Amino acid sequence: MATVKLTDNAVIQGFSGRFKMRHWTPPRRAATVHLCIGREPALCHSIIVLRRARHLDDYKPVFEDWLWYAVFPFLAYAAIVVAAIMLGDDPVPALFIVGGASVLLVFIGIHNAWDTVSHVTIQRLAREKDKQG
Repeated sequence: MATVKLTDNAVIQGFSGRFKMRHWTPPRRAATVHLCIGREPALCHSIIVLRRARHLDDYKPVFEDWLWYAVFPFLAYAAIVVAAIMLGDDPVPALFIVGGASVLLVFIGIHNAWDTVSHVTIQRLAREKDKQG
């Protein structure tokens, strides 16, 4: 999941960088289609994650889990879709939205990596403690 978000973030940042090039006029319709088509499956995936998290039996997500694994990704992808829609009229605010969503996706990836490392470490320590005791 984190790999998908980091790859997606790299594509978004590269696309945004091309828009800011001085002597290059981007085809706005193609950009709108690219941003919308690429993010709609991500929005659907965020909804699927939300639904699955509600039905977990062995773990009940806390507020922080809901934010980082459901709410923030959904908001980032929804913002990109909104920016894609705005892109045809005025690209400058749309690019700021894409940039903000990219930064949010980077923070989500960092947080998810930190959670994974913490979980693996705690599980390993618990197994070693069980072996000793």
